[in-house]
Amino acid sequence: GEWVWGKVLLCDSYTVTVNGESAEISDDATICDGVFFVPKGDHSGQVCLQMSNYMDDNHWQEAIQCADIYSFATFVRRLRAVDPEQTIREMLQELGLEKYPVLQGKSFHLTVGDAPEKVTLELVA
Repeated sequence: GEWVWGKVLLCDSYTVTVNGESAEISDDATICDGVFFVPKGDHSGQVCLQMSNYMDDNHWQEAIQCADIYSFATFVRRLRAVDPEQTIREMLQELGLEKYPVLQGKSFHLTVGDAPEKVTLELVA
């Protein structure tokens, strides 16, 4: 994000213990020591608000806050994705490819590797 960053740990749930009492949390992310703990029930990105109040020189930076929350939620959704076709569709939708006449009606063959240099794209038709 623009104002928040850190390691992200995806989990099914996490446990909070206070004064010997424990609670298992499965639907709200939290931050501890700069690590975002994101259980599978949280898709909101609201955890960013634990890291920053988005105030700068006494002015609330609402646009930056909204962008960070959206970016974090999108990032987590993609990390948890299990359907490759749906993941690519979501990513392509954000690019607005329909705005590029040179691409309209074209087909491509895409192979995704584990590094940027291992991604191949071939124009098919």
